Amino acid sequence: MVMKQSRTSWEKHGGARVILALCVWGVLGMSRVQASESGAWNRLGSADRNERRMVMEEVLSMVERGGGGDLPVEAIRAIRDHAGRWEENSDKAILALGLLGDRSSMALVRSVWKECGQVGKNPLDDRIVLIPRMRKACVMALCKLGDAEAAAEVERLLDSDTPMEIAEGIECAAHGGAGRFAGRLATLLEDDRDAVNVAPSGAFYWLRVCNLAAAALVKAFPASQPEGIQPGVRWEKWQLEAFKVSARMADDEDALAPIERSQALDVSFEEDGDFQ
Repeated sequence: MVMKQSRTSWEKHGGARVILALCVWGVLGMSRVQASESGAWNRLGSADRNERRMVMEEVLSMVERGGGGDLPVEAIRAIRDHAGRWEENSDKAILALGLLGDRSSMALVRSVWKECGQVGKNPLDDRIVLIPRMRKACVMALCKLGDAEAAAEVERLLDSDTPMEIAEGIECAAHGGAGRFAGRLATLLEDDRDAVNVAPSGAFYWLRVCNLAAAALVKAFPASQPEGIQPGVRWEKWQLEAFKVSARMADDEDALAPIERSQALDVSFEEDGDFQ
């Protein structure tokens, strides 16, 4: 009986020790994460190219979560330097500058955008494989920063006859602020051409232009999303019609004015009962 009480006591104390250890480990772990994030930019100047790549992923993740508001000037400078290196994840540095709202970096991003055209003329330049990502990142960042030329490029992509280019334009519009392109995006709700294959390699699951346009509009106007319909899937015709109705009934009427004016939002109810 005594042995049983002793064992029970040991188990209780042992459990307490384990719980305490887990708590301490969790606090220390959080501290390490915070310390890593706060000093991540400091390692962007590492001589190790692979470390720079991983650190830039950390930095962009932090900025996307809204954690870059109090970055020191040295951090912005380190991100700018990485953006101009033309190496893997330099495009993420450009996106970070746009998300940070760093208008003082606009000249640098414009320069990189222009350089994309020059690099593309030399098929022997190793940087040529980075051009699609770098160019798109520049357009996204500059559009986010309010650059008129980048906005014009987004409109050109949205007006393209090629679903692939339209899809890129929608992605840029969603990142840079889809509200200003709402009217054009609304007309794309009628485009049911396949645009992006989101299935794993070897499989097929195409999102159509209309699906991508609807997702961008939902991002800009969250109140327009119909209940129970997710933007990242292939919507059926009745779901698109429901989205149009929902957009017109959204709370923010002023913000949705460009969508209201679009003829694409004239809801037509199918006689065959497609809209349930």
